[in-house]
Amino acid sequence: MLANIAFFVVQLLSGNFLTDDSFDYLQTADNLLNDQILYSADLDAEIFPEYYTWYTPGYPFLLVLFRLLTQSLIPVIVFQVLISLGSFLLLLKTFQPGKAGSILLVFLSLFFPAQFIYANLLVPEILLQFIIMAAVLQLFRFIQTENIRILWSYQSLLILAILIKPMLSVFVVPNILVFIILYAKSKQRLVFISSLIPVVFLIIFAGINQQRTGYFHISSIHKKQLVEEKLYPFLLERDGEEIANENSGALLRECTDERDFKSEWQCLSSSTRAIIREDLQAYTFFHLKGSFYFFLDPGQAVIEKFFENKSQIASKQDSKVINEGLIVKRGESHGLSSLMYVFLLLILGINVLRVIGFLFFLFNRRVNGSFRLYLFLLITSVALFAGPMGSAENQLAIILLLTGSASFQYSVWMKRLFVFLRKKKSDH
Repeated sequence: MLANIAFFVVQLLSGNFLTDDSFDYLQTADNLLNDQILYSADLDAEIFPEYYTWYTPGYPFLLVLFRLLTQSLIPVIVFQVLISLGSFLLLLKTFQPGKAGSILLVFLSLFFPAQFIYANLLVPEILLQFIIMAAVLQLFRFIQTENIRILWSYQSLLILAILIKPMLSVFVVPNILVFIILYAKSKQRLVFISSLIPVVFLIIFAGINQQRTGYFHISSIHKKQLVEEKLYPFLLERDGEEIANENSGALLRECTDERDFKSEWQCLSSSTRAIIREDLQAYTFFHLKGSFYFFLDPGQAVIEKFFENKSQIASKQDSKVINEGLIVKRGESHGLSSLMYVFLLLILGINVLRVIGFLFFLFNRRVNGSFRLYLFLLITSVALFAGPMGSAENQLAIILLLTGSASFQYSVWMKRLFVFLRKKKSDH
């Protein structure tokens, strides 16, 4: 709590609440409020269909609620700080780590500064994290009680998470797999049927987007991610900057020149996949390497910008070049002080401990097997979605789950150690 307050005070004094994406979210919210249209750009300028579905409506609707009351950003930030604390409380209820585990949990949480930084930025990451933690707690309660009513709230929370950030849509299929296993154990048909609700929602939502843009899809921001965050970094590593710029530029010109939205999307998708298929083994290794580094990223770009009190936090494109090393930035280096470098290495070390604890947790038979499988599928789904450009921003969705599982596992080991030491002492 003190850490949240400290970061809030620093942000409040610097007025550093906005990122590049924040302006687009505010524009989307204003369009919803004034014109009742979900559109993420200026309605008075040329209309581009992709901006109708650039953002899903969850976070813009939250901003609309606050903008009905005040134009100040501070109430939104205060709300996010509160739900950041709420996520921590949900974490304690889910993992119930005990006294020693709770201390470990607090310790590990303190060494993820992005948690406190993003709580004070006008972006949806903290809200998404809170909804995910609430959903995980509901699933945990169902596993304990097998109360079907709990499942409706769980599936609703999963849908809400997708409405906040569409990256959670990749978890819909693994979610069904978990519920097939739960159905096999409970023999209640509604257990399996409930897992189809998010699928039905996605089909309906994509159908609405098709009516608005002419193309069946969840969010048009995936089009940008496909080229800029998956294909381009791969070409950059394989072929170098000059060829990567040339090939990706040619692809964008070919697919966007006088095409409608549907044709443009299909062209980009098919062309990108064709390039990847040509060197599938290399791309697979590249993608998996990025997903692995996703768990270790110390969040250098975000931390540096915060402590420099810049007016904007680094965007994903300013993040470290993930394939060149964990503490390296894209573009011109601003230089790291010795203290900052040590701090980043410390966070990296804590992240390694977090991952080790999580991996051992997955084999801890004291914890329900279905719950362990669920956490594994959820966390790996986010990591694989983030892929080559995974960063602290993406980590926020699942960082508390990693922290909770690691804390639980380390507390188990500590209890065993204390028992062993007491037994050894009594023998003497």
